[in-house]
Amino acid sequence: MRLLSRYLLRQLAAPFLFGLGALTSLMLLSQIAKKFGALVGKGLSWGVIAEVFALSLPFIVAMTIPMAVLLAVLYAFSHLAADNEITAMRASGISVYQILAPVLAWGVVMSVFNFGFVDQVLPRTNARLRGLLIDIGRKKPTLELREQVINEVPPSQYFLRAGRIDAATGRLKDITIYDMGGESNRRIIYADSGLMAYNEGRTDLNLRLYDGSIHQYRPSDPLSFQLTYYHINNIRVKDVYDELVRNSTETVRGDREMSTCEMLSVIRDARTDQRNAEQDRHALLMGDLRTLLHLPPVGPPAPVKPPTHLPAYCGWISRIQMAFSKTAEPLGSAQAGGRAVRRSDGQTVGGSGGQASGGAGEAVRRSDRQTVGSAQSTLQAQGGQGGQGGQGGQGGQGVGNPAIGTRGVAKPVIAKLGVAKPGVAKPRVAGLGPQQGTGRPGESPGSARPPAARALHQAAAGATPPVASPPRPSVARVRLSNWAQVATATDRRQEASGRVDRYAVEVHKKWSISFACISFVIIGVVMALRFPRGGIGLVIGGGLLVFAVHYIGLTAGESLADRGLVSAWAAMWTPNIVLTVVGLIGLIRVSRESGSTRGGDMQEIIDGVRHLVRRLRRRRPAPAGEAA
Repeated sequence: MRLLSRYLLRQLAAPFLFGLGALTSLMLLSQIAKKFGALVGKGLSWGVIAEVFALSLPFIVAMTIPMAVLLAVLYAFSHLAADNEITAMRASGISVYQILAPVLAWGVVMSVFNFGFVDQVLPRTNARLRGLLIDIGRKKPTLELREQVINEVPPSQYFLRAGRIDAATGRLKDITIYDMGGESNRRIIYADSGLMAYNEGRTDLNLRLYDGSIHQYRPSDPLSFQLTYYHINNIRVKDVYDELVRNSTETVRGDREMSTCEMLSVIRDARTDQRNAEQDRHALLMGDLRTLLHLPPVGPPAPVKPPTHLPAYCGWISRIQMAFSKTAEPLGSAQAGGRAVRRSDGQTVGGSGGQASGGAGEAVRRSDRQTVGSAQSTLQAQGGQGGQGGQGGQGGQGVGNPAIGTRGVAKPVIAKLGVAKPGVAKPRVAGLGPQQGTGRPGESPGSARPPAARALHQAAAGATPPVASPPRPSVARVRLSNWAQVATATDRRQEASGRVDRYAVEVHKKWSISFACISFVIIGVVMALRFPRGGIGLVIGGGLLVFAVHYIGLTAGESLADRGLVSAWAAMWTPNIVLTVVGLIGLIRVSRESGSTRGGDMQEIIDGVRHLVRRLRRRRPAPAGEAA
């Protein structure tokens, strides 16, 4: 059996290498055709151009390794089946599963190798390629100008628009230049035509404009406007280099320039931000409800702390990198672009470019804590001052603490932004001052009669004493959470959720593309044994069909997962699962057949389709008129 395994692996080696080289060359030629014209027009050296295409190779290889595995399996097994070698193996008592075992082990090895390549080599080369392309884009702004578009001329504050641009000679037509450099001076320069050229040191850019005018406006003097006509106008833009300046600093990395462990750290921090935002929103809701129900507020929720552990794989990679480089920083602490840094108090400090950072959330949380604390102090102040509304008046009904059974209930007054103002006015009963009794109008507070004397006087006069209505407490304005706080918490939660989905898709995509080699091995063996006389048509057509199904499934799944419609693992692993299930079903059917010499060419496929159509016609029910 060991001899058979080595024989099968030798049969796979040659078509795999040939397929890998052919597919990589075709895709590289496609990249060269797209970028070669722009790179040559930049005046770059051939070494820089070769570096651009060399850095593009890892991405191509990551895609062509699974394709080469599929083509190698299809070619080798269709060749073995056509030469009746598979029939001889099965006649010797070797089952299809035993034939598949060494090939499947080779597929597992290729999957692990491809994952290590995609996870460690590809992000670094993508980062270097991105930085190199950015440096090349800054090299010569003349060739970056587009017609009928306002183009920036860095590093100056000039914005240039030209009707026609000849990149070869630097000649411009119908020119408009907006000079935004001076704060006290704004200029618009018009020209019929002009030339662009570099100086002798090729560090400054010279513009020579012909037959135009300069419109100058001073914001400090809005009543003045200066108009100047010219025949020739020379403009010099300094520090515009016509040589490639390599930027040594590391640019901000995106999801395509990060390894799995770095993206897992981003996902971990994003989930922590999401839970903190949900807690803040829930705290705002509960605080508003307790304020409306006149209940004492509760303390602010404790911030969620991110977990400190990462998968064991990240620990292995970190130890390997530390072994190769003593100065390398562990992956768990490296902060790549787009990763949120969290301080010891659990507050978010930074995030990816264009994403909402945790500073807004920190401000909201501090504002909430301050609001809750001030509401509690206000309630305590009002509770302690209750019952004092009737001082100086014996018949006054004061507003007391509701916990001790007084009639009046004071509503909590929360100052704006949760800051309790000193000297809060004591709660008053409607119609009564703080030192005012219930005497008759015109009487001073000191001459107010006691309630018993007033009743005897009214009885002697024959008047019916009026029924005193209970005093109404003054309605205080309730301060609830404003719209900005609620919207900020909601936006933080949605942004963190989108960040989790985006990076989770990239993590699962790395694994899915790498381990597609296993699915391709299974379905490739089944296709080769089912159609043994397919030949090169089966290798090319069948391989392209399987890989197209897998690639389309990944593309569609990525789009759905980025929008949160499906989970990331389901979107990325569904093509692999479908191909594996189809391959296993076909493997069971192929293993039950006695041999592989019964055809398997295109005519068999046509006959199978015709047989399926006839069966469907037989199952179709007859019309009601014919049945009657």
